[in-house]
Amino acid sequence: MDVYKQFMQGWFSSHVQLFVFLIATCQGLIAITLLTKGWLYKAGCLGAVFFLLAIMPFGFGSAFPSSFFAAIAMAILFHNQHTWLWKAETQAHHTFGRIACCRAA
Repeated sequence: MDVYKQFMQGWFSSHVQLFVFLIATCQGLIAITLLTKGWLYKAGCLGAVFFLLAIMPFGFGSAFPSSFFAAIAMAILFHNQHTWLWKAETQAHHTFGRIACCRAA
């Protein structure tokens, strides 16, 4: 895409370190928000979807569909916020999809 080409050859080429630092910081913030609940979790999911869709054109010819499918997965996580992988075990038996420590029988 022409917009991405102009960006990469223009401002980005003279500010690589700053831009990579900002990208890494935003990715870290997204990761932290995905460990929370409520509106912060939803904001992290939306940020991840936006980021993954924004970088999608960079993957043409290499890993194109991966960021698209990851964005879809984040949208599903946004929609299904009530299911938590790390929820405390409340039943006597272990349920698939929940993290639980192994107990001695």
